[in-house]
Order: sequence, then structure tokens, then C-alpha cells
Amino acid sequence: MNAPRYAAVNHQEVTQDNGRATLLDLVLAHKLDYTRSFLRERRLHFTGTTAVLRERLTLYLNTEVIHADELIDLLNNIEGWGNQHVYLFSSPDGLLDSWTNEQWVSRHLQDAGLTHLLNRRLPLILPEAPTLSSIQYSREHVRFFWVERRVWEERRPEEDEQEDDIIRKAYKIRCERGITSFAWDLVSGQAMLMIQRLPRGSNYTSKLEEYKSHMRSVIDIDSFQPFEIRRAVQSIEQSGEVRSRQVNWETARGGFATLKSSGRNISYHVDPQLHDARQALGTYVSGALGNFYWLPNEHLASEVHTHIYSRDNRVGIFGEHTEKEVRHVLSRIRHHSR
Repeated sequence: MNAPRYAAVNHQEVTQDNGRATLLDLVLAHKLDYTRSFLRERRLHFTGTTAVLRERLTLYLNTEVIHADELIDLLNNIEGWGNQHVYLFSSPDGLLDSWTNEQWVSRHLQDAGLTHLLNRRLPLILPEAPTLSSIQYSREHVRFFWVERRVWEERRPEEDEQEDDIIRKAYKIRCERGITSFAWDLVSGQAMLMIQRLPRGSNYTSKLEEYKSHMRSVIDIDSFQPFEIRRAVQSIEQSGEVRSRQVNWETARGGFATLKSSGRNISYHVDPQLHDARQALGTYVSGALGNFYWLPNEHLASEVHTHIYSRDNRVGIFGEHTEKEVRHVLSRIRHHSR
């Protein structure tokens, strides 16, 4: 099997104006609250629009009030969580024994030619194909990161032009840094593959197989057990932890029933007829899809929108969230899957 291609280290990539512009594009493409918090923590001016914040960041970089490495760290923290499609796994005990042995890990990575990626900051360069770019390791956790350049066309109908019977439709070329990671807890044995949401399409099953092929030269991914989440849908719906926007129920004979509320801020149980329909289905159904909003609590500062796709044991997490929030929701999904 072909080994994955690896990114070269390039610490000069943000020292030039175009490199800094790319860095600012990537950071400011996310919620401005992240940038504002970053500046506020450093007691710098943090209010303003995207254009104002870009101007300030440029000034701070030019005068070395802040450094590019700090913004890269901010970007890595933002992009690693939220807007992800996640596959959950459990690892065999024997594999844990090897990966908690630091000497073994050091030899293993050296033999694979990956020592230069150990605990390395993610680069800004955007390879055309998914490229293993960093391996973050400690005796408690290991996380592999792949980076790729994603380009797509975004429709801009408000900028269309018409001249007589000729219509010119407008599109904006979008480019973003796509990150996929495989995170493995070396204490619990729990693992997850997190694929940043694709700009187009939904064939995540093929993406799963693609990244498995990348991993096989480094880790015995085929020995990991996929975590079955089908039973989680019914348990989550009854937990009181979520608002149920939609659930697709499957009968033992392969029939389907979809119950969906009139709006995303409303549970379908509020509708008396839908509630009665759910009661009539009883416990002789399984959840094929759960469209849930996890309600704020001591772990969640705001709602977290998820889809539970039972057919391929996949969790969709929509919107940008913190690592703490994402890990909490995934831990609850694991809990409800038992």
C-alpha cells in the first residue's frame, strides 16, 4: 500500500505579505468572537467588523505585538472542533500497550519516517490531497492530523448580470483549509475520526475508507471496533438532554416513518398529532436518523446541533464549538449507545 504524502515544514510561509494575508483569511473566516477573545485576552482592541479586525491584526503582526505562531495556534484550536462528521471507535487492549510505551512510539515513528511530524504545529500550506501534517502525542493521547486544500464555487445570485437575453451568473471561488483528524485516548481506548464538513456532497463513507488507507501505514486501524450508535437515537430522544427536531424511525419490516417539527426551534413532541404518532410507534422501532439540538447545561454554553446517522454509525456536528463542548456531546452519544 502506498504511504501518504507528507507536508514539508515551512516556517517562512507567513513572513511574507501573501502568507500573512492567507493566515488572516483563514482566521477571519470563522466566528469573529474567536478573534475578539484572542485580542481581549492580550488586552488589545477587540471590537469591530471583519475589515476592522483584519486591519488591527495586520498592524499587530507588522509591529510584532502579536506573532503569526499565535494566530496559527488560534486557527488550529478553531478548526479542530465543530462542523465535523465523526466516526467513533474502541481500540483493542494490546494496541494500547504499545502506544503508551514512549520508546516504542519513538522507534515506530522513526521506522515510518514520521519523526519530523511529532508534536509539530499544523502548517498553513494547503496541499491538493489530504496530507499527514502533524502527530500530537503524549502517553495519554495521540492525534493524527491531515491537511488539504478545498476549493469550490459559491453561488452569488445577487451579483448576476443580464444584458438583453444574455444572463451571466456569478460565483465566488472559495478556498479553505480542510482538516481531518484521528484522535485516540490511550487511557480509555476510545477513538474517533473527525472529518471536517465537506463543502459539497455527503459521501463520508468513502472518506472513511480513504483515511483508513492513510492510517494503515502508521496504526492498525482495522483492529479498532466501530462504535454502534443505532440504539442511541431512541435513548437520546427520551433523555431530556435534547430538543428533537426530526427522527426517522425504521420498523422491523423495513418501513420508515419520519416525524419532523415545523421549525428547528420546536420539538416535534410539541405537535399533539406527531406526539401521538410517536407514542403509537412504541418501542418496536429503531432510529435511522436523529436530528437533535443538545440543550445548554454546565458543559454546553449554547445549543449543539447534531445528526445521528445510524446506517453508517456517523455523527454530524454542525456549527463551531469548543473542544470541551464537542467531547461532552460525543461522550453522551457513547453513553446512550450502550
